[in-house]
Amino acid sequence: RPFHSVSKNPPTGGLKENTVSTYDILVWLHVSFAILWVGGNVMINLIAIRARTSGDGTQLAALFRTLAWFGERYFLPVSLLTLVFGFWLTSEGDWSYRDSPWLLLALAIYAAAFLVGMLFFGPESKRIVRLLDSDPAAEDTGTTQRMRRYLNIAHMDAAALLVIVFLMAARPLD
Repeated sequence: RPFHSVSKNPPTGGLKENTVSTYDILVWLHVSFAILWVGGNVMINLIAIRARTSGDGTQLAALFRTLAWFGERYFLPVSLLTLVFGFWLTSEGDWSYRDSPWLLLALAIYAAAFLVGMLFFGPESKRIVRLLDSDPAAEDTGTTQRMRRYLNIAHMDAAALLVIVFLMAARPLD
């Protein structure tokens, strides 16, 4: 059901009715949650680069405690909401998956990123936090190696999300 508002029509000075459709609302929701997901991911990666290059193990340890907390409470929900509103948008817009190879490629990258998040980032961040409980300054080489591996994969994950944004915006292969 469309939403209605009334606004002034500047050229004629009269009033005109504006309609915001369900599709428009879904575009807004999908893009908003994608911004929250991808933007948050990129920002965390930039903070991680700063923490990693600082040489301060306690700063890196604090970052991993934050990552463990945000993973389940922020990144998981916003990534799922991005997907849900994307599917709903595709249905409402009468998009064809068969005729949109860019969409299928974006979904495949999303699936891979989601699985990496669920199977690696979530469990690994919890393992690292447990290690940090006994090594608060992250001085143990095993802990620092785990953190480095985690961050290397996180940087690749951020790049994959930016590829999804490109595919959604440019729609190549169409």
